[in-house]
Amino acid sequence: MLKKILLLIIALLLAVQLFPAVVLSASVPGFTLTGKNVKVESVGSGVRITYGKASEGWERVSTDTPLLTSGNGIRSTVTGITGDDYSIITMISDKSTPWYDSNGYMIIVSCDGNFSIIATSESKRNPNASAVIVSEKREKPNGTIETKIRLDGDNYQVTVNGKDYVFPASHTGYPMKDPSSVYVSYGVFSGGKIGSLNYGENMLKGEVSFTVSELGYDGEKERTQVPFAWTQALLAVDKNGLFRPDDALTRGEAVIAIAKIYADESDITGTYTCDFTDVKTGSELYTAVSFMQRCGYLPSYGAAFAPEKPVTRSEFAEMLLDENDKSEGISLRDVSADDRLYDRICYAVSSGILKTDENGNFNPNGSITRGEAAQALFTFFGKTDFVGVVSSKISDVGADHPYADAIMFVSTAYEPNRISVTVHPGDDIQSALDSALKSVSKPTEITVFFEDGTYYLSEPIVIDGSIYKGNEVSVCFRNADGATPVLTGNVNLSTSGFSKVDGQKYYSYQLPESAKVDERYPEFRNLMLNGQPLRLASSREYVFEIPLKNTANPTGESGKWTYDNWFYVDGDVFGGITQATVQPMELCFNVEWMSKRFRISRLYGIDKESGAAQLSVMTKEWNAFMNYDGNRRDLTGWTYWFENHISLLDEPGEYYYDDKNGIIYLIPYKDTDMDAAAISYPAAERLIYLKESRNVTIKGITFTGITSCFVNDNGYNGGLGGTYLGVTDETGEQGHISAAGIYGKNTENIRITECVFDRLGGHGIYLDHGNRNLTVRDNSFTDLSMSAVIIGRQVPMWTAEKSLINIIIDNNYIFNIGTDYKNSPAIEVTRVKNIAVTNNTVIHTPYSALMIGWFMTPADRVNSKNAEVAYNRMEDNMYAINDGAPLYFAGANAGIANTELFMRCHHNYLRATGYDGVYNGIYLDANSSNWLVYENVVEGFRTSMGPIFNQGQYIRDQVTYNNTIRNNYTTLEKVLVWEYERSYDSTVAYRNIVLENNRCYDSHSGLPEEAKRIIAASGQKRGDTGSIPTRETEVVMTVPDSCVTLKQLGNPDVPYVTFAVTNNGTRKANYRVLCSNDIKSAATAVYSTRTLTLAPGETGTVSVSFRGSEAEDEVALADFSVEKDNGWKFDFRRVIRLTIGNEKESNPVLTEDEKNPDTGELLPPDHEPSESTSDTGTAAGEKTGLDSETLFAVIAVPVIIVLTVAVLIVLKKRR
Repeated sequence: MLKKILLLIIALLLAVQLFPAVVLSASVPGFTLTGKNVKVESVGSGVRITYGKASEGWERVSTDTPLLTSGNGIRSTVTGITGDDYSIITMISDKSTPWYDSNGYMIIVSCDGNFSIIATSESKRNPNASAVIVSEKREKPNGTIETKIRLDGDNYQVTVNGKDYVFPASHTGYPMKDPSSVYVSYGVFSGGKIGSLNYGENMLKGEVSFTVSELGYDGEKERTQVPFAWTQALLAVDKNGLFRPDDALTRGEAVIAIAKIYADESDITGTYTCDFTDVKTGSELYTAVSFMQRCGYLPSYGAAFAPEKPVTRSEFAEMLLDENDKSEGISLRDVSADDRLYDRICYAVSSGILKTDENGNFNPNGSITRGEAAQALFTFFGKTDFVGVVSSKISDVGADHPYADAIMFVSTAYEPNRISVTVHPGDDIQSALDSALKSVSKPTEITVFFEDGTYYLSEPIVIDGSIYKGNEVSVCFRNADGATPVLTGNVNLSTSGFSKVDGQKYYSYQLPESAKVDERYPEFRNLMLNGQPLRLASSREYVFEIPLKNTANPTGESGKWTYDNWFYVDGDVFGGITQATVQPMELCFNVEWMSKRFRISRLYGIDKESGAAQLSVMTKEWNAFMNYDGNRRDLTGWTYWFENHISLLDEPGEYYYDDKNGIIYLIPYKDTDMDAAAISYPAAERLIYLKESRNVTIKGITFTGITSCFVNDNGYNGGLGGTYLGVTDETGEQGHISAAGIYGKNTENIRITECVFDRLGGHGIYLDHGNRNLTVRDNSFTDLSMSAVIIGRQVPMWTAEKSLINIIIDNNYIFNIGTDYKNSPAIEVTRVKNIAVTNNTVIHTPYSALMIGWFMTPADRVNSKNAEVAYNRMEDNMYAINDGAPLYFAGANAGIANTELFMRCHHNYLRATGYDGVYNGIYLDANSSNWLVYENVVEGFRTSMGPIFNQGQYIRDQVTYNNTIRNNYTTLEKVLVWEYERSYDSTVAYRNIVLENNRCYDSHSGLPEEAKRIIAASGQKRGDTGSIPTRETEVVMTVPDSCVTLKQLGNPDVPYVTFAVTNNGTRKANYRVLCSNDIKSAATAVYSTRTLTLAPGETGTVSVSFRGSEAEDEVALADFSVEKDNGWKFDFRRVIRLTIGNEKESNPVLTEDEKNPDTGELLPPDHEPSESTSDTGTAAGEKTGLDSETLFAVIAVPVIIVLTVAVLIVLKKRR
């Protein structure tokens, strides 16, 4: 008996070794068996599925990969179908719903050509009891079924053997919109009819077998050619007039030519950096190589680019085409189907871009001549009908040359037709533009020149891409020579209509009946006085002292608090206010990173016990708050205030508007001459609308005077990044308020440059989803209610239609944005591929200066790729709300197995200011991954999480991974890594968070020269930028150092902060600087002077130092304000650290983990970490990368061997 057991074990061992591919389904990575009579085996790049004698109905094999894989969908090919009396089913089901095994969509293709799509939510699959979406007779599949499945917003888009079908994702009754939980299965079906179609009632009882190859796809090209790129010479002749068509094309020539296709050279010059050691900075080659490398368009070349080396044919195809360029049915003798570039090469051959030789060989490693490259580019652009005349300057290419037309095309700058339109204030700009667009029939550049003056708009100018769809047309709106045109939505009011209200501080103005639109007075939430924005009437700030009624946290989870719609607030505000008069007052509060503005619906009177007023807010806002805000907190201790009621109108510079009766109330500044004042309100919410526009340049125009009335009807349940929660827009989605100087969606090839965005009641620029090839450069953004630049929408997954590609935001000046909506980042870019944010200056923002990425979890959702965040200067950010940073990055950018550092953040200067809660200099949050953060200066951030923070403690499923933080300079706090328990390790192995050579200094004055050079090179460079508007009073705050030391306390010669105040008004004025929140018990402000008296044009300074205790380490907020004698004031908030400090020369604070393990010296930014400092592990719960066959070999084989040895020992003992 034992001998038989031994023989059986040996046979099993041999079977494992000899037949590793024929295994149970559990051993095939990516697929799970569901059914009793199914066998799954690996075959090439797919799996072979074999069904035995099937039971009636449904047998299947499901993928282990959710719908969102490498792209935004799944493409599968079923081949090798045997039998002719059954149907192949591709099933979409949602594992997060009940009955996921039976709920979803069945795409059914029978062997005889019957085709159906049904939605079923039955506990058993019964086609006749399901909703039939499609049922039709199609051609037989002839052995192959290709299916593409993609989720697009609320709809599924399915393509089966070339035919498209669209149906709603919620058709089954379950909203199958979360691609992280939607899976695809493959199986067979028989035994029933769908409508009149028979689906195998007499199913073959024998074996059924087919092969499935499954992969992700994007469904749309991610790179698009730029019309008019071919107006440039892509491949130029040399200085002797020779094209040299038979010479091999070099790598450098190829990169320069292809970069011109995808980007304007002026947009990318100085924007990107590259890692190659043999490419000289400042050259045309460096610009092209940097762009191509950072955007992921280059092959992997190592440390040297070798620009003079011939480019291979496969390298040329990789540069020119992308992963979405595919062609079926091509057979190449010398390129394997397993080759990484196989699909691109097939596409190149099938489309005629590149050719094979007479034997069908592609010759991937061979060179390509300049003549062949010219023909390839010529074909790529689709200009095969081009008939040119060979230039006499090209002496080595005759008219009979086989590539004559192509060479003429690539070596010559093509001149399009040009139309110029000049407009003046009062002209009908829309009609002039539409007329020009409709007149074009060939490649045309339309330029609209705006002459000097103010252009008053009640509706936006619409650049409608549908008018010139299919034509190569570009549109340029720009200032005429020497002109400063202003587009505004403001409506001017006659000051003679204002009258002082008896017994009150304020004036009133009754709008005329003629101002009504659709029998209603206009709505607005902004008012201008002498060009300066007034503030909506508001109360002082209070603190929630009593919890909301029935406040509870039943689950114990952070952010899941519950309460009734019943607030207890300070009763002083409501003296004389009744239920009949409380509206339209708004309750406002900021919590963490969120900003709320809720309309009060009911006032219940005074609580006798506490003396607090009791109120509730509008049901619409409350439901949005409770149902969509996943971060609800106990509000006790948080600050709140009230706005938008005439009873709150009590300070100079405030206004209130009664929109029901059309009456404006305002309190002017004390020195305002109301008889001569200029007062206006904005009537428009957008000034330019880019409606699916392409090829548009907007240059040298000032945008001012818009408003947003969103809050009037919806309140504002503000969430992360300036979003609103719980209210959908016209697209049925949540997003940002769409009021903006320039608004657009689904745009391509947009350039906005040298413009001024000033005093807008919305965003400066908001380009909604689906934008590609955008440059925002050399603009200024000042005094905005919302964000400066918002690009993209917070879609929960990457889609080529709704996400972003090729975005450049460079050399802009941003000051004082988010004045009304405090959760507004200055710049926000959501899901994006290829993003550069460089050389921007961002000062005085209530929340983050820059936010890149969107969505918190899960980590398998690709968020962004190829980022360059460099040379920016961010100061005085986060002064109002919590949990953010000047540089805030959110979202996973690759799976945990991908350790490439393709997201780069370097040479930025970040200066801490105002919030004493959770904030940092650089915040990698919510699974942020693949970032290389190096050579930044992060100064003055006094926070327990460190100046550069990798999320890892608070939210376990949002930990960051595969990030390297190297060679950064900080003051006050060192860079560290947080775990569930605080950790100072330089490497958290399983997450692959690497810290190397980050240096911490005691103060600003102790920073080394390398850090000071970074500071000097950061921020906006002057030049041809949008001019920064002049204010009646300009204030510049300077903070010399990161902290106040014992030596500085009470010494006015060593100030902590200096204010430079300039009087740009027309009269002499008095100013004073106040520190309204002295530093607790630690210190008192000492002023160099209390009052400045300044003549027009004069500048004066006030320095503030501190006198106080000798606290070892005291941190507090100081609220500074600059006040003018007419009631105008401007507030600053600054974090102050008081410390005994090191009065000797400041030395860096380093741990051994942060030094080079070999020399202790500063590591270069491109240093590859040694094993001792960059151990890469696998995150808890993640797959290890071992396939199931290997695991079987690793585990099962040793077990079998041990059993065999044990049996031998037993046999030996028996003998």
